[in-house]
Amino acid sequence: MKNIKKYLCAIVMMVISMTAFAQEDVFSGDWLGANKEGDLKVAFTLNCDGNWQLNPYNENARCNGFMEVNMLEPGGRESLMATYEFYVESMNGNELTLSFVGGRPEVDAGISGQCKVVYKDDKLSFSGLDKGGKDAAFNGLTLVKSGSGADAIADAAADDGVPLGVKILAVLQLILYIAVVLFRACLKMVEIKF
Repeated sequence: MKNIKKYLCAIVMMVISMTAFAQEDVFSGDWLGANKEGDLKVAFTLNCDGNWQLNPYNENARCNGFMEVNMLEPGGRESLMATYEFYVESMNGNELTLSFVGGRPEVDAGISGQCKVVYKDDKLSFSGLDKGGKDAAFNGLTLVKSGSGADAIADAAADDGVPLGVKILAVLQLILYIAVVLFRACLKMVEIKF
C-alpha cells in the first residue's frame, strides 16, 4: 500500500510540473501583430523560463521579453517607433501579467507600466493595467505566433466581445426610449396650451 501511495504522489507531482511547463510553452516564442489601420507592425519575443539577453539595443539587459513597434509609412517604409523590455510578474492559466520598461536607454527612457496578456485561440491579446500600460503602443493589440500563417492584423480594443445584433438592439432601445420621452414632453406641452 505504501508503494502505491508513493507512485500516485509521484504521478500527481509529474502532472502538476508538466502542466506548469505547458503553460509557459504557449506564451514563449516569437509573435507578430499589427493594428487594424495597418500603420503599426509589432514583433515580440517572449521566454517565460528566465531572463535572457533579448534586447539588441542594450546588451546588458536581461529580460523575459522584447518588443519592437514599427510605424509603417504610406510608401511601405518602416520606422522604429518604440521598444519595450518585458518581465514576467505572474502567470495564472491562460493569463500572464507583465511589467515593462523602454528598450532603448536613451530614446525610450521613462516608459514603464504593467499589462495583462491573455492566450486564447493561439493568439496573445494585450491590455494595459495602469496608465503606462494603457498608453503603450501595443495596448489592445492581438498577436499571432510567427510562422503560424494566421493574419496578424487583429485589434482587441476594437472588439469588445458584444455581438453586432446585441449592439443594434441596444441602439434601437435607446432610440425608442428617447422617442417615448419626447412624446410625453409633447403631450405635456399640448395640455398646458389648452
